[in-house]
Amino acid sequence: MNNSGQVVGGSSTNSGAYHAFSWTLDGGLIDLGTLSAGTWSAAFAVNSKGQVVGSSTTGEDSQTHAFFWEEEGGMVDIGTLGGSWSTPTGINNSGLVTGWSYLAGDTTAHAFVWTVRDGMTDLAKGLNS
Repeated sequence: MNNSGQVVGGSSTNSGAYHAFSWTLDGGLIDLGTLSAGTWSAAFAVNSKGQVVGSSTTGEDSQTHAFFWEEEGGMVDIGTLGGSWSTPTGINNSGLVTGWSYLAGDTTAHAFVWTVRDGMTDLAKGLNS
C-alpha cells in the first residue's frame, strides 16, 4: 500500500484465474491482467506515483516474469537475465525496480535493477563469485 491508500495484490477472478489488482477508494478495483497468454499474476509493490510491480506467467513454457504497470502504459514485461523466472522486490518513487532473476539454465539467480529507460541491469555482473 502507498501513502495515498492505493492497495495492490492478487485475487481470484470470476473465471477462477488469479490476477494482479490495484485498488483505490476513488477508482475501485482494477484487474491488471497478465503478460502475453499468462494465466496468473500478482502485484507486490506500489510507489507514490501509482506505479505497480509484480510477477506474471507468460504462457511460454511455464515462464514467470516480473512486470511493471502504470495506468498510462499498462503492463510491461521486465524480462529476465536469461532464465525463465524473475520477480521484483520493490519500486521507488523514481520508478527504479529491484528484484532477482535466474540466469540461463535456471541454477543461479542475480539481483537486478530495472528502469523504463535503461531496462534490466545485472547487479552481480563483474563480481568474483
